[in-house]
Amino acid sequence: MKTQEEQALAALNEKMKTMNAKADSTLQKTMIKWSNDQESVIVQAAWTGWKEAIMKRKEDEALESMNAKMLHLQQKAESTLQNLMVRWSSDQASVVVQAVFMAWRDDLRQAREDAELGRLNDVMLGMKAKEEATLQS
Repeated sequence: MKTQEEQALAALNEKMKTMNAKADSTLQKTMIKWSNDQESVIVQAAWTGWKEAIMKRKEDEALESMNAKMLHLQQKAESTLQNLMVRWSSDQASVVVQAVFMAWRDDLRQAREDAELGRLNDVMLGMKAKEEATLQS
């Protein structure tokens, strides 16, 4: 027969085993939750990066297309203007008109380019603000 002290010691050991098992279970559940949280953060970061890369690519393609169109229109306008200038260059008065017209055309082209550059800068600033807002949230 066990003495009372041995029984108390056995009960205490059993209680300690139960407490240790409960603590291990809680720790294991916490570790699993942290692991799942890290996984979702990584997935979210990858998704955001992919989405931003796609948006950037589309913006670059649109800008490239617009630049190609502007170049084509500019070349067409220059060709038309050159043909017109050849016809006008036949006398002295037409030379003055040609010089004025060329200066006006250059000034107009520069104003259009400046306006387009300003618009593109505004678009880029807006996209940068969206990007920063996305990264902060």
